[in-house]
Amino acid sequence: MYCDYSDIVSEIGELDVVTYTDDTNSGSLDQGNFDKCVEWAEETIINSTLRKVFVVPFGVPIPREITSMSIDLTIYKLFERRGRQDKQQHRYDRAMAKLKALRSGTDVLDVELPEDSKLSGTVASGAVKGSVFTGTVLGGY
Repeated sequence: MYCDYSDIVSEIGELDVVTYTDDTNSGSLDQGNFDKCVEWAEETIINSTLRKVFVVPFGVPIPREITSMSIDLTIYKLFERRGRQDKQQHRYDRAMAKLKALRSGTDVLDVELPEDSKLSGTVASGAVKGSVFTGTVLGGY
């Protein structure tokens, strides 16, 4: 997971997380509904948007920009469950703008590569500051 319960609670508070997941008015978190919102943010939006640029899902450590977008999109989806997504539209718009910029190559992830320079399945192309490969590396293949 790119973000977790504590990330979301730190942004909007536990009461809102419970309110936007609890369909039975039990007053407690519905973990299944919460997980669906996180999965929507990660699989349906982030991974599908970046699939042609990066190897997804992202490995550990997860780039901070990916976690931030996951938080924003998850919160948007939680509010959407109650028809209140307008209150979080700015989060959705910000995340989508970043994802589109990453996909098009007009923005990059601030990723630190491991010391041994292996990508560890995190990045599939040069969309990272300080690209590992140059245009000549694979020229003979």
